Amino acid sequence: MSGVEYMKGTMRMAGWGLVPLLVAGLQACGNGGATPQDTSGPVQCVEIPDGYYLFANGKFTPTTEDMAIELPAEVTQRDVVWINEFEDLLRQTGPEWIRLKAVDEVLFVSGEADSEEAREDALSAVRAAIVADRQLLQRNLFMVDAVSTPDEPRPPGALFMSMPHNPPLEACRTRGDQLARSEQITYEEDDTVVSEDNHRLLDALAGLTMICRDYRLEIGVHTDARGAESFNRVRSQARADAIAAYLQQQGIPASQLVPFGYGETRPIDPAQTSEAYALNRRVEFHFLDKGE
Repeated sequence: MSGVEYMKGTMRMAGWGLVPLLVAGLQACGNGGATPQDTSGPVQCVEIPDGYYLFANGKFTPTTEDMAIELPAEVTQRDVVWINEFEDLLRQTGPEWIRLKAVDEVLFVSGEADSEEAREDALSAVRAAIVADRQLLQRNLFMVDAVSTPDEPRPPGALFMSMPHNPPLEACRTRGDQLARSEQITYEEDDTVVSEDNHRLLDALAGLTMICRDYRLEIGVHTDARGAESFNRVRSQARADAIAAYLQQQGIPASQLVPFGYGETRPIDPAQTSEAYALNRRVEFHFLDKGE
């Protein structure tokens, strides 16, 4: 590599493609501009302002926080290597379109499958590869399905793939709200079990909650005004508890969850119409600061 510029400063970028270059560059500049072992040409360290940058066509371009991914402070070359090697292995034994990204212990599996069957096959291949590799198994990875299909071009897991390590509270709240709005949650067995149709959404919510580990998650369930108020309160609490129980099964500690049934007390639309009833029947995922 000749004439490579290594940047120093607080760098944040969209995507992971530049991580190996950036890590090496920060290490080089941190050592007074010393040339890394894997470079043979001159290395130039330049000061840049803290901020958010997009890397494309060999150039850094300032961008906004909403479009950027913050590089975790503890990302190392070793972290980058294992995810790249794992991705290469999967492409050799499975679909070439599989893409992987890890944030803490959350492993995002993404790509574009041409059918639901192809999506399931790809996810099965990832699970099998993790089980077969002792080191990967010891990482206790939690897999989030972000694979798109023609019938579902924007799956729940894709809504927060850009989340950084240790995200701010507002970022967690925004993504939680997006997940809650993405589909309606239904129940089985008298409101005590979440429908299997919603497992993909709740798995994504579990992954988001793991990334937002510094905050508690309130699971707020609301009903419409039909029926007795006391019945609606009990019913909504049972539904909130059912969601919390599922999340705990995925590894979320009970201490991080706040299931709360609001019943009919917080309607969005107080009108007595079918449209208002449908609007008021909802589930909200709201992340709380430690003091809340």
